[in-house]
Amino acid sequence: MIPIALQEALLAGLLVKEAEALPLAGNFDGKQLSIRQEAFTVIATIYAKELSTDLQQRENFVTFGFVARSPSCIVIAFRGTETIWEWIQDADFLTIPYPFVPHGGDTDDGFTEVYKSLCLDPRSPAQTFVNSLPQRLGSTPQTPVIVCGHSLGAAIASLFALDAVGNNILPSSIKVYTFASPYVGNRQFAETYNATVPNTVCIVNRLDIVTHLPPQASFDYSPNGQPYVLTPKDVRIDIPCQHHLTTYLHLLSRQNASQTGEATIPLDPECQQRPSLLQCCLLCLLKAIRR
Repeated sequence: MIPIALQEALLAGLLVKEAEALPLAGNFDGKQLSIRQEAFTVIATIYAKELSTDLQQRENFVTFGFVARSPSCIVIAFRGTETIWEWIQDADFLTIPYPFVPHGGDTDDGFTEVYKSLCLDPRSPAQTFVNSLPQRLGSTPQTPVIVCGHSLGAAIASLFALDAVGNNILPSSIKVYTFASPYVGNRQFAETYNATVPNTVCIVNRLDIVTHLPPQASFDYSPNGQPYVLTPKDVRIDIPCQHHLTTYLHLLSRQNASQTGEATIPLDPECQQRPSLLQCCLLCLLKAIRR
């Protein structure tokens, strides 16, 4: 397993959780966030169209994340979405050319269409997010930048990072943390991405089915970034539970706690491992013996 900055990864994940907690409509510029005793101010709200699938077409813009600044860094966070399950059910996994950098390969068509729709003002969607970003960031050449996302947001984070670094909008020193990301593009995309955005950590729960899709052998999809694998020893064997961002934060914080002694982030109660019938019977027997 590769070494990662667990404190920074947790910070990124908690900011993505803040993005997921935002209402789907509204402007949140100026919102104050306190994450692990660090104060952030939202300097831009990100909007996009939801992932369209064969099951449902989506044309309305919704809140998709934010750009936030603290005294120590700038964070660009993208939320996940429940429509990832519809994407799995569709099982198309078709690709289109990634048009933003040379040798970009092919990427998932649904993810790429969502990325193309990113903007800072849904009333002027032609002014894309990546082109609007320099004006919002101002002159911050020395400020570290973290890009992060969960699920669909993780895929969007990868598409954005390659576009922004490949076109010199952000420096190659940016750090990217993705949580529960599906595969985003083919082998050519992954090779170009890894060469362009080297500081990318793809945090995966080994039992999360989304991180194994689309099937690599059938569609030539390849993982991008450096994998950091989590083992869910105390998580209920349940597809949504294994994919939840809270589960990822719990597993990551448990590893951080082993190094720092900090408290772990709790699991969602519904995702706690439930004892089997045999375990329950043994427990009752032990209690009876002790009486």
